[in-house]
Amino acid sequence: MLLMPYDEVEEDSTGIIMRVVIVVTIIVALQCCCLTLGQLTDSRIKCSAPAAELTKEATVTCLFPHDIRQKKTDFIVRHNETERQRGQNGTHQMKTVANCMWFNGKLDCTMQTGYKHEEQDVTSTNFTLRIPHFLQNHTGQYFCEVDGQKFEICLLLHHTDVTTPRATGPKESVTTSLLIIIVSTTGAAITLASVAVIVYIAYRCYQKTKRERRTNNIRMTERGEQESQNLVDGGQSERTPTPETNGGQHADVITRLLSDVDRSVLHRCCFSIQQEQMNGYRDTEA
Repeated sequence: MLLMPYDEVEEDSTGIIMRVVIVVTIIVALQCCCLTLGQLTDSRIKCSAPAAELTKEATVTCLFPHDIRQKKTDFIVRHNETERQRGQNGTHQMKTVANCMWFNGKLDCTMQTGYKHEEQDVTSTNFTLRIPHFLQNHTGQYFCEVDGQKFEICLLLHHTDVTTPRATGPKESVTTSLLIIIVSTTGAAITLASVAVIVYIAYRCYQKTKRERRTNNIRMTERGEQESQNLVDGGQSERTPTPETNGGQHADVITRLLSDVDRSVLHRCCFSIQQEQMNGYRDTEA
């Protein structure tokens, strides 16, 4: 079986991890860019002012791009006269109709005469300014202003001027809307693609880790079998006699046998000599 060296397996795993880190970093950077671009293109404060009947109630609603309750955002609502009012008065007038600030977690608004707001008119992203008795001098442009943020202008009219557009904004508003849609779609596509890539890379890493473990197990098993075989072969080599060993053992046996024979013959000879001497003593005494 052809096995991958352990160093190559470890290097390949490190390469996979580095690729995963690079891909995740690129994905996060793209998402951050898309979110930042979306915030820049959709950071305008918008407003809505439906046409109303004279002497009836009219409303101007500020639409904020963030949570004014959480950030405690102070803002101002301004009123700018229409061209018709400017001609009648002869002067250009822009006035602050609502100055709203947060104190102790509550929104406190200073209102001009003829305007009001209620507690339910304030939500996380909306503020509604009410005109209980709508008159001609209330018509015109309105916008909600926050320091450092751009805003769009809405036009409050009465029903007799319904042919006039009710709301206006910067010339690039259409382009901005299209850009917001493109950015949102791109962000969603990038998110889905990033999820797919991460799942694929995770699956590849899992498969690679599984192969590495199986390879290591096979290597360890073969190594154990080899060591066991070496031990068995070593024991047999110690127990199995070789021709030289057999020759030496035979020589030792023969030597022991000869020495035993020599001792026996010598013993007999000594015994015979002793017997003869005893017999000679007996004959002499007789």
